[in-house]
Amino acid sequence: SSGDLLGGGGLVDDDAATVAPLAPRAAAPDPLDLLGGGLGGASATLPPQLGPSLVPSAGSVDPATFQAKWAQIASEEKFENLPLVALPASTTAVDAALSQKHVNTTASGELPALFKFFFYAKDNQAGLYLVQCVIDKASKTAGLTVKVDGPALPSTVRDVVLAGLQIAAL
Repeated sequence: SSGDLLGGGGLVDDDAATVAPLAPRAAAPDPLDLLGGGLGGASATLPPQLGPSLVPSAGSVDPATFQAKWAQIASEEKFENLPLVALPASTTAVDAALSQKHVNTTASGELPALFKFFFYAKDNQAGLYLVQCVIDKASKTAGLTVKVDGPALPSTVRDVVLAGLQIAAL
C-alpha cells in the first residue's frame, strides 16, 4: 500500500471496531526521593539557600583594620577584565548599590583613569570577605581581588559586587 512504510499494514487497523484505551501513566519519579523511600513528594521543599549568602554586618571595618586583616590573609583570588555595561555614575552610587546587597565600603576614590574601592562583607556561615575593586574607565572593566577569612567562596562576593556595579551604572 502506498502509505505503509513499515510493511505491516496501516497505522490504524481498518477491521478494528474499537481502539484500546491507553494504560494509565505511572507517576514521574520524585527528584527529591533519591533513595526511593517515598520521603520526598510534592509537599517537600528545597532548602531556602544552598551555600553562603551575604548578611548585614554589625559595625564597620575602618581602613586600618581592613589593611591589617588584608595582610593576615595569605590566599587571594583575582577576577580580571570583568566587563561592565557602563561606568558607575560615582563612588557614592556604587556605595549605595552595594550597601543594599550587604557589601560595605571601607574606602573608595576616583582617579582620572579609574575608580578604586575597598569592600568588606560577611556571610551566614561566618565568612568574612575583603575585596579590592579597580574599575578601568577606558575599557569599562573591573578587576577584583578577593580574600576570604573563614569557610567561604570568593565567587559569592564577586557575583554580588558585579551586580551592584551594574546597578550603580544605571
